[in-house]
Amino acid sequence: MSFSPSSEDEESDFFSFGQAAAKAAEPFSEQVSAQSAESVSDIPIPRGLIPISNFRKFFRIDFRSIAKGSFGEVFRATHLPSGSSLAVKKVYGKANPKHPEWGTPEIMREIELGMSLQSTHICNIYGYSIDEDGFIWIFMELIKGLEAYDFFAANRKFSQNFPGGTKKMIRDIAEGLAVLHSSGLVHRDLKSSNVMFELGPSGEFMRAVIIDLGFTIKVEDIPIGCRMGSVDYCSPEIIVGKSRLTCQVDMWALGILIYEILFRNFPFPELPSKQLCLLIGNLKSSPPLPTYSGDNKDIKDLRRICERCLQIDPSARITSAQVLAELS
Repeated sequence: MSFSPSSEDEESDFFSFGQAAAKAAEPFSEQVSAQSAESVSDIPIPRGLIPISNFRKFFRIDFRSIAKGSFGEVFRATHLPSGSSLAVKKVYGKANPKHPEWGTPEIMREIELGMSLQSTHICNIYGYSIDEDGFIWIFMELIKGLEAYDFFAANRKFSQNFPGGTKKMIRDIAEGLAVLHSSGLVHRDLKSSNVMFELGPSGEFMRAVIIDLGFTIKVEDIPIGCRMGSVDYCSPEIIVGKSRLTCQVDMWALGILIYEILFRNFPFPELPSKQLCLLIGNLKSSPPLPTYSGDNKDIKDLRRICERCLQIDPSARITSAQVLAELS
């Protein structure tokens, strides 16, 4: 299957996937240049910590940014000895004025997790380097495609026209979550801009990959009352902050994502963050799902899973392993 927006899609009103977190560019200063690698043998991309001198020597960076956020900026790069393409994220390891609580320990946690987790549905981190100015360069798998946010904005009727494709996408995401959850980890920031859809040469869907492990943490290490991620995807127990969180916060976020994909809408009205927090924190019952009068089994299955994800009681929600089993 190859996907592109139809003329009807292009003429329709713009659809907003909730209130996505603002993307702010970080200043870019250092220009990394690659030295000649003619005498270097054909070797794989190195793993773990590499000296900054080797990073400059063996990697060529294309400084046209492919992604920006409040924590860093991502560029396309080439590992010269092997000719492999990859992505490199530049993150400032020292105090971030926008996020004073975020620094080197949190960045290193993301790196270690990305290097240790083995899944085709979680972005693979190869290693990292630290320069003289305190910037951490994280080199990772390059996924050629679109964020789920952008994909569905360009393919507004995808779930209607390709319900089997939508089912495969959700199954891939569930598989990535299942790997995290079976390792006792919670992603804590699952959303449509943190899922990449890898596309083939003709635009065909290949796989869904969970990206950005910046908030991922062991379940037992989550402090009580901790808040994280985008408000749009936060479960009621996150908002209330009265109990220890579990992997089921990711399942609520998966339910929101499925809702967006199926119904081209969002279960809550667009509100300022504080008002949205009040709304979600005071929910007494699950948000209602639009009715589906069609007879497509795939859409019915996904709607049912969405409903089971969006349960107020975390223990009543479906698990990632159960989603994977039902969609396999």
